[in-house]
Amino acid sequence: MKLNKRPKINVFMLTYNQEMLVVDSIDSIINQTYTNWELLIGDDCSTDNTVKIIEKYTDLYPEKIKLIKNNINLGITGNCNNLIKYCDGDYIVFIGGDDLFFPNKIKSQIEFMLKFPECSMSYHNVEVFDKSKNKVLWLQNNKKNTFDGDVSVVIKEGCFFAAQSVMVRNDRRIRYEPTIKIASDWLSFVEYLAQGGKIMYLNEILGQYVKHGNNTTIINKDNSNLDHVKSCEYLLENYPQYSKEINYRYSFTLRTSRKTLPYFQTLVKSLKIRLSFKVIIMLFV
Repeated sequence: MKLNKRPKINVFMLTYNQEMLVVDSIDSIINQTYTNWELLIGDDCSTDNTVKIIEKYTDLYPEKIKLIKNNINLGITGNCNNLIKYCDGDYIVFIGGDDLFFPNKIKSQIEFMLKFPECSMSYHNVEVFDKSKNKVLWLQNNKKNTFDGDVSVVIKEGCFFAAQSVMVRNDRRIRYEPTIKIASDWLSFVEYLAQGGKIMYLNEILGQYVKHGNNTTIINKDNSNLDHVKSCEYLLENYPQYSKEINYRYSFTLRTSRKTLPYFQTLVKSLKIRLSFKVIIMLFV
């Protein structure tokens, strides 16, 4: 598809102590074949050389790359809510300061979004790459975890997409729930889609999620699991019209987290919702 209009794309990047990887991440944006982008980087008080590295890029590309430095450490969710305020483009894509976009990422995705106006949020496949082993481990999506649909699909199936694969239209409110401290992106995408539109899959591999020793979601796995439980509780309170899908996701989250969350806390929570017989049995295993 030939682009007659060239929408502005905000690239939303969070950084914190990623001096060893942020160069590759920023270069993957600079090397995009689609050129009408603005890279917004929210740094959350890095204590290494991350900021110095980024400032070299802002000096070289002052019209394309902007650094927003937090005065205090806000944490992931706080950093997200602060950075999202600077997004004024037509579309937004998301990337961590340790991940990569492939060169045609933005071009392919914006063409896809323009082709399907009913699509408010799109995602694509990404490679999961092990930095220490220098090899691709697997692909994020396959036939079993690839879905299209409305908000109910994202509630029921959970975060089946990589956050860095997402592109959204910047035509509505985007927020991150402050009570969800780490893994707040899934709930944010749910609330985004609750305002209308569909999520659709672009069947291309357009990025790379880099696994390394300092991934926030790996280091804080227990807290991330608890955040998903809290997200389900929030959804039950605020979106009762999707209670069936929420309870399904809640049950699944409790079952898969039973060995990492406090046992009795998990059991008590499980008794407050409708659980399948399989889920109840799994809680005692």
